[in-house]
Amino acid sequence: LREHIKIRKGLGRKELNKSVQEEIISLYNQGKTLRQIKEQVYYWDKNRNQRNVSIGYVHKIIKEIKG
Repeated sequence: LREHIKIRKGLGRKELNKSVQEEIISLYNQGKTLRQIKEQVYYWDKNRNQRNVSIGYVHKIIKEIKG
């Protein structure tokens, strides 16, 4: 039965580049709140539109560095 189940990898969204993560960490170390970080940090999507990161993504990065 297990031979017939295919493992699908690559699902979900791609990670944003390291510079976005480093910018989130540096702003957090400066004492900024999650909402302030969200409004300052942006990235460019595949259609060359400027997008701000979400509060959930900021929280995820901060949670990872806290351990």
